[in-house]
Amino acid sequence: MKYKKSRHALFFFVLLLTGLFPLHSATAIAVDLNKEINLIPDIKVNPDIYNLIPSSNGVKRWEFAAEGSINSTPAIGADGTVYVGSNDRKLYALQPDGTKKPTKKWEFVTGGNVEASPVIGPDGTIYFGSEDSKLYAVKPDGAKKWEFVSGGYLPTTPAIGADGTIYFGSSPINMLYAIKPDGIKKWEFATGEYTFSAPAIGPDGTIYIGSGSGLHAIRPDGTQKWLFAIRAGVHRSSAGIGADGTIYIGALDGKLYAIKPDGTKKWEFETGEFILSKPVIGADGTIYLSSIDKKLYAIKPDGTKKWEFLTGSFIEATPAIAVDGTIYVGSYDKKLYAIKPNGTKKWEFATGGELHRSSPVIGPDGAVYIGSFDNKIYAVGAVFVSEVSLNKTALTLQAGQSEALQATVKPDNATFKDIAWSSSDGGIASVDNTGKVTGISPGKATITATAESGGYYKQCVVTVTAANNAPAPGNAPAPGNAPAPGDAPVPVPGNAAVPGDAGVPGNAPAPGNVPAPGDAPAPGDAPVPGNAAVPGDAGVPGNAPAPGNVPAPGDAPAPGDAPVPGNAPATNLPLSDIDGHWAKASIVQAVDRGIVNGYPDGTFKPDHNVSRAELAVLLMNALKPSGKGAALTFEDKDAIGSWAVKEIAQCVELGIINGYPDGTFQPDKTISHAEMITMVVRAANLPTADGAATGYLDNADIPDFAKSSAAAAERYGILGYITDNKFKPDEWSTRAESATAIMNMLKQIN
Repeated sequence: MKYKKSRHALFFFVLLLTGLFPLHSATAIAVDLNKEINLIPDIKVNPDIYNLIPSSNGVKRWEFAAEGSINSTPAIGADGTVYVGSNDRKLYALQPDGTKKPTKKWEFVTGGNVEASPVIGPDGTIYFGSEDSKLYAVKPDGAKKWEFVSGGYLPTTPAIGADGTIYFGSSPINMLYAIKPDGIKKWEFATGEYTFSAPAIGPDGTIYIGSGSGLHAIRPDGTQKWLFAIRAGVHRSSAGIGADGTIYIGALDGKLYAIKPDGTKKWEFETGEFILSKPVIGADGTIYLSSIDKKLYAIKPDGTKKWEFLTGSFIEATPAIAVDGTIYVGSYDKKLYAIKPNGTKKWEFATGGELHRSSPVIGPDGAVYIGSFDNKIYAVGAVFVSEVSLNKTALTLQAGQSEALQATVKPDNATFKDIAWSSSDGGIASVDNTGKVTGISPGKATITATAESGGYYKQCVVTVTAANNAPAPGNAPAPGNAPAPGDAPVPVPGNAAVPGDAGVPGNAPAPGNVPAPGDAPAPGDAPVPGNAAVPGDAGVPGNAPAPGNVPAPGDAPAPGDAPVPGNAPATNLPLSDIDGHWAKASIVQAVDRGIVNGYPDGTFKPDHNVSRAELAVLLMNALKPSGKGAALTFEDKDAIGSWAVKEIAQCVELGIINGYPDGTFQPDKTISHAEMITMVVRAANLPTADGAATGYLDNADIPDFAKSSAAAAERYGILGYITDNKFKPDEWSTRAESATAIMNMLKQIN
């Protein structure tokens, strides 16, 4: 690319006048300054290699609204506190507490916008700059430790040396400062040109910082070691340092420079536009870099391109890398992208505003944090409840007596563990929000404990007898006080439901009633799952597991009476949430035929997602095969709920599904459109043609394993519910879509 002198000059002029583009480094900042978290074991040696943190599944965990747009990159404390600055002049400290909204611990008000990203010292002190020309040191409780006044505003993020020295740049005075941990200036270095770049520290203590002159290497005593001159200058890109000591930095001429530790050029790589982000380095040495040309680049250590990924708008933010190699980057198109190591999209997460300068940061549990121009910080990625259990599934109380039920959820690391309690008849037995059950009057009631994350529930049948009013000594009780035989408590073995009171066996709902966790968007808008595995195709490429055991957070079904078993018609089952829904007719038909049923509260949750096990049950409820199915040999067969074992075995026998390359079935994985339609077409035994193309606008995005099935489903009207001419193969299937596809399938085979 030839040097675009006029464009660069205009760009630089605007930046200097408006100050719109201060530096905000990426993941390095959050990890770099918080050695206590120990996310990067070799951080002191190489803080720019980020490949040791789990990956996210693309599901929103929570969001927090500030009072101004967020350009600051979040930082995460050792206790999980999330720190982020905002253009409302504040630094926020947010504490995720296991709910769907974090607790604001405190806010610290400055005299200017806080666009630079905070960093955290070994003792928990938070350091950050403000446009009021000050560097602040704030204690973990939100109290000010000290402030240092520079000669200009602080667009850059500080870096902390091994001895605790804090380094930061200031503009327009074009200075690099070294500040002691007590807030006293150690030294200052004049770069001579605009300085919007954040400092980076090499393993030998050398401080690297970009300026309008190029890349400076500064010794710990404040003297210059060398200057690598770049005609176009370095703006907001800061240096990334490889394991071999190579320094990588982007410039306004659109080039990534690889510079040896002695200051000589190793190679350069040209992108299509300005580079404002910091290069980050994967464990294999791949350099990831974003550019204003809308692309994320993967560059080999020898300077040749590995791949490029095109987003919908320009990218200023710096990428972050997860343990499985997933690369996260935000774009001005308002989306956070998760990209596989091979350069293909894993998922995307839409925010309400442009993702400008805030870069993604990965927490210790894999959640991705990023700020947006919609004034919000998002936490993306959650582990959902996949099982609820109770200490008792049958309970006998006298009227007036109370006993507390105890609910537990799995997995142990579920993000949200809240349980909602309800009674099917509060006039017989009531329950409070802690699980305390009180007998009110003789009779039977079902107490339901529902996981608010995931929708899974467990029930306890409560039998209430009349209060035993003990007679005076020597006086036999009046005959009328003896409990009638019909009121005697009925013992309930194990998890069995009392006859006449619908109960859910085991830990999962009855077939057809497994709560599809989370609120999914209407068809066509469902979020993209994280690299879900392909049912029936053993050799499916993939680099990360599908998200959790349950698909998405959302409103859990309100507990109540258990749903009618999936194999029994339920024509009178009221469904309160399907009026006006595009799939109402198909849902009603599917319920009438016993293929699928509603939730205990009388809702259907049409836009909830479906797992592999759930779809297998729905298909077998529709086909009603006579065979018992093949013997299951999956490594995780014990993880398959009893409600789905037979149906999965039948699907295996019919060739509808197979296991994964590692021998597992993974019954709780959320299923994508591509996977769902492949199973439906196989179940219908419809003819398919290899290499067949669909007429959908996104035909090129349909994976090879699903193309012939998608084409057949389109041809035979199974996908007739699609209205925007997009198949959206990677998006999650909903209960409404699955029911509709199955009913359309039955029209073809009956």
